[in-house]
This record gives sequence, C-alpha cells and structure tokens, in this order.
Amino acid sequence: SASLGTSSLKGLYVDVNGATSGTSTAYGMDIDVSGADSNYGIQIKSANAQLRLVAAADNNDIGTITVADTGDMTIQTIGDGTTDSDLTLDADGDIILDAAGGDVNITSDTVTFTSANADDPAIWIKNTANDDQATRMLFLKNRGADGQDGDECGAIYFYSYDDGTPSTQQYGYILSTIHDATSGQESGKLDIGVANHDGGTEPGVSMQGGSANGEVDVTIGSGTDSLTTI
Repeated sequence: SASLGTSSLKGLYVDVNGATSGTSTAYGMDIDVSGADSNYGIQIKSANAQLRLVAAADNNDIGTITVADTGDMTIQTIGDGTTDSDLTLDADGDIILDAAGGDVNITSDTVTFTSANADDPAIWIKNTANDDQATRMLFLKNRGADGQDGDECGAIYFYSYDDGTPSTQQYGYILSTIHDATSGQESGKLDIGVANHDGGTEPGVSMQGGSANGEVDVTIGSGTDSLTTI
C-alpha cells in the first residue's frame, strides 16, 4: 500500500477481551498445524524485525527477533531510555548451547555465576575424547601491538571479606607476566601470592625464566623475615 503521509498499516488486527467473572483464558490466536511433511505454526517474512514484542505497560519497551539473509538471528531488547532491558532465560530444565560453528563468543566485560547453595557455583570443563589430551584454559593478552616487558598475560584472584565492615579483601592470586618480550629470548614470570598481614599482597613463590635456555629461577618467600618450612 502506498502512502503520501504518515501511515500505520495492519494486515491483521486481533482484539480479544476476556470475561472477568469466573475463570477466563483469552487467546489472541490459537494455531494448530499438523499432517503435512513440514508443519510451521507461523512463517514471517519482513524487511525489518520478523517479530516485535511490546510491553503492556509501555509501548517504548520492546523486544525483537530478526533473521538476516545469512540466517543469522538477533534477539534484541530495547528499553525506554535506560539500559535495564535485560534478557532472561528461565528454563524449567537445563540450558544447552550447541554451536555447530564450534565457538560461543561473549563480548561483555563481566560474566558472573551466582548460587546460594553450599560448594556452588561449580565450573566443569569436560573433555570426552578417548585420547591422552586434557582440557585447557587459555589466557591471551592482545594489546594489538608488540608485547612489552611487564605485561600481564593472565591472572586469577581470590577474594572474600574481612571481619570489619565487612569489606572485600583479596587473599590470594596467581599472576603471569612477561619477563622479557624480546623475540627469540621470550621469558615469562609466574607469581603465586597471598595477603600478608596488613591486607597487601606479596608473592610467596615467584618463578622467572632465566638468562639461558632450560633455566628457571625460583624465589620462595617475601623478604628475609619470611619463614620457609620444609
């Protein structure tokens, strides 16, 4: 349909008002498709979002599902001037991500796992191949340029609380850095450290690539007053 001004066209408009007395269930549309070799409840072809969901309380709070020409699907939430339009997956069973391409990419800054159960949350990285190779956890620092001496390659930090306010406290860490980034002479450093009495952290074990191939220097303790027990 052509329009010279501002128009809003609806190919199908359904308005259902259910009764309020007794028990009432209203369906805007109930579709039952079966019997064919291929059965589809609804097939939607649109130049923009194929499905647009609007909140009952605010027409500016929207969720859309869009399929591109490549078959890529985008699920998007659009809030009314804020960034609180969350996407929640609330499954009565498990959630399974099966990416045929082999990768699941998360581009956000923080991923948080939360559980109120004892000894949870737990993260399992499982390899089921019948071979002698193990699972892997890889950390990559990519500054988009040459690596520099002192660059942090990866870290694991261990936090809990003190008995004051209480406030968050770091109690331990594992930190890998570049000792020498010179091509052909690459040397790394790995520190294992803990909070030492005043809340500050120091390495208790420090391993560093030596000045020759096949050599690794190890420092145990932090300062001459550190007690090393064998």
